[in-house]
Amino acid sequence: MQTNPLIQPNRPRKMTPHQDDWDSMGGFATTATRSSSRPQWQPESEIAQLQTEVFAATGIKVSEDDPILAVLVVQKRNMQAYAEQLQQQQSEQQEVFLAQFQIQAQAVTQAAESLAEQKQYLLGEIIRANDAYLQDVENKLMGSVAVKMRKQAIEEQDSFLGSLKRLLMLSGCLFLLVQLVLLGAFLLLKWIKTMQAKYENHHQKYPTRATAYFWAKP
Repeated sequence: MQTNPLIQPNRPRKMTPHQDDWDSMGGFATTATRSSSRPQWQPESEIAQLQTEVFAATGIKVSEDDPILAVLVVQKRNMQAYAEQLQQQQSEQQEVFLAQFQIQAQAVTQAAESLAEQKQYLLGEIIRANDAYLQDVENKLMGSVAVKMRKQAIEEQDSFLGSLKRLLMLSGCLFLLVQLVLLGAFLLLKWIKTMQAKYENHHQKYPTRATAYFWAKP
């Protein structure tokens, strides 16, 4: 490997202008220089950058016409092409993934919306079923309460009528008993008066035997 002590790795060297550059400058198209044999596709900044990187990594200075630089340039460009290709593939894969993800997200969103609609429908059905059940229970409860109240009213009415009948019967019995007592008292008074009248009559006739006669003959 040839080394050029004049090369400064940290500063790019000025390369000889290309053939087109000489033509555009008005001459020297046939001038043959050492740098004119360099490939036209290698930019000066790339060569200088590689020289700097090699010197920084190994401490070895390489000239710009060293074949190793051609290998490094080809390797670097292959790496760049591979990186660009890989980046493009990643971008394409990312786009495909995003497209598939969007399709799946739409499917999930539609499923969620359908589930929400089914939930609302089921909730409405449950509410309507509960309302109907509560209405039925309320009707049955009101009917049962009405039957119980009617039955209770009838029982209370029967009990009141029974009590009234017993009271009337007791009142009648008492009235009859009072009538009997009054009748007995009346008869007793009448009998006493009759006996007094007989006694008085007998006493007038027989004053000394009036008492014995009174008790002997009723």
